[in-house]
Amino acid sequence: MGPHVDTPRAMLHSMSWTWEACVVAAVLVGMPFVLALEVVSVETGVLLALMIVWTLGIIDSAQALSGFSNSGVMTIAFFFVVVAAVDRSRVLEVVTRRVLGEKTGLRMASFRLQVCVLLASALFNNVLLVTLLLPIISDWTLRRGSTPSRFLIPLSYATIAGGCLTMIGTAPCLIVQGLLIQKGLQQFSFFDPGLVTSAAAIIVVFYLTFISPLILPKDQPNLLEAVETQTRDIVTEIEFTEESVFTGKLLDVSVRKLGLQSSHVVKLRRKTESPFLPQEKSDEETYPPVSSEQELKEIAEANSEKFFEIFPVPLDIEIQAGDVLVLSGPPSELFPWANRKISVGLKVLNLNAKELAGSGTEFFEVVISRHCPFSGKSFSSEYFSRYYACRTVALRKRNSSGFLGASKFVNSQVTLQFGDSVLVLARPDFFKRWRLHSHFLLVIHKGNLPPKVTWFDYVPLVLFCGMLLFSSLHDYPLVKIATILAAFFFLGRWVNVKDLPQIADWNLLLMLSCALGFSTSIYSSGLDNDVAVLIQSASLGSYGR
Repeated sequence: MGPHVDTPRAMLHSMSWTWEACVVAAVLVGMPFVLALEVVSVETGVLLALMIVWTLGIIDSAQALSGFSNSGVMTIAFFFVVVAAVDRSRVLEVVTRRVLGEKTGLRMASFRLQVCVLLASALFNNVLLVTLLLPIISDWTLRRGSTPSRFLIPLSYATIAGGCLTMIGTAPCLIVQGLLIQKGLQQFSFFDPGLVTSAAAIIVVFYLTFISPLILPKDQPNLLEAVETQTRDIVTEIEFTEESVFTGKLLDVSVRKLGLQSSHVVKLRRKTESPFLPQEKSDEETYPPVSSEQELKEIAEANSEKFFEIFPVPLDIEIQAGDVLVLSGPPSELFPWANRKISVGLKVLNLNAKELAGSGTEFFEVVISRHCPFSGKSFSSEYFSRYYACRTVALRKRNSSGFLGASKFVNSQVTLQFGDSVLVLARPDFFKRWRLHSHFLLVIHKGNLPPKVTWFDYVPLVLFCGMLLFSSLHDYPLVKIATILAAFFFLGRWVNVKDLPQIADWNLLLMLSCALGFSTSIYSSGLDNDVAVLIQSASLGSYGR
């Protein structure tokens, strides 16, 4: 008599389907719909799912919090610090600029870039890698007259493919490694994922180089390019002559009489022979301090046109004859000139795009992320400018080919959403302060050059590569390597503890920790056994065993 084989009906009767399993199944089915409809953010949705099964007693506190002590999550957290220290060497920026070149053909540049990114993403966190390379690639494509989409979309897929080559290239590999450690099972070695994914990575590079250019859409020029080609549609430059009724008046009063708001003001250009007035003293002002009189004189002496610039512009400064004021918005929207008396003594100048930035100010284009405090709210140019210590010049909505001038967003007539682009004028340190911040998906600074690098900045890179080599040869735990390096980089002042909120992606760490905690409810409730029985009873033959 042969071995007893359960029939599908018998298997179905063996399923427990307890109320705990039903609750976990309902949460698993409902969560993708909630996330797809963007009712809440991803990390909030996973946290709510964890709270449901924890509150109902399906899992205990140790299981709910197990994700926060998972070695994979801790490895990712410490690697944020490690990569921030390694980034001081600017090796990725230098290599990328050399790989792209200045005379390389677009197809060959794309191929070189993908190979470079494929190898780099095997060692660096994918999110940070893309964040570092996006401004460089966008700047290069603009200077070559190409469209960023031809390089940025392949960059994303090449990063994903490269991240699957090693155990530290992508978060899922580290999470799986952490689960293996928790279960006491044999761990993967450093290059084990590459044994399976190397062939797929080669296919991805071939496809992105030869096939993707045929199907990628032509991208719209970004706002930085619009500054050069459509200057008069974005900003206006007016000069106050001696005949103007505003000469000798405070800027705040003059702006209001012109029917404008203080948020329209971008910067002020003043002749060198004019006396400098002190900046506005306000408890609410959050801009960096205006340059000292001595610094402004030095700038003025170096300026062949005998002008110096005041940025940000204090509202209590007195307008003088010859002052040139830069305003956000085109002349047709800012000055209908209904009052002829006001228009006397005002000249609308032919603004040159090259004059917009300079004397300590630069243009930046930022792309809003879901974590930006202004996302999903009515856009206030004044509050945005104060929060980020900049001046808002133009706004472009996601999936829109045009841009909005100041008259559209100064009075909060537009809702700022995820993916929208904002053109701002700020000091050069804006790029350093915000390029890795979670508030922005991307910060582009045209003409951005890497800062000078010293031997001290190369030390983290050497230590990082040495420790990775040691780990691959001796199967040393990655979490220990990440912890040791992070502690050493903190002690050596390569990374400042105060910069942790900007360095680490706390939303990602929260999502991973909560997801791991919720996953324990699948086997605690018996849902894993029920699903296994259901698959076996589906008459799938050898595929269901």
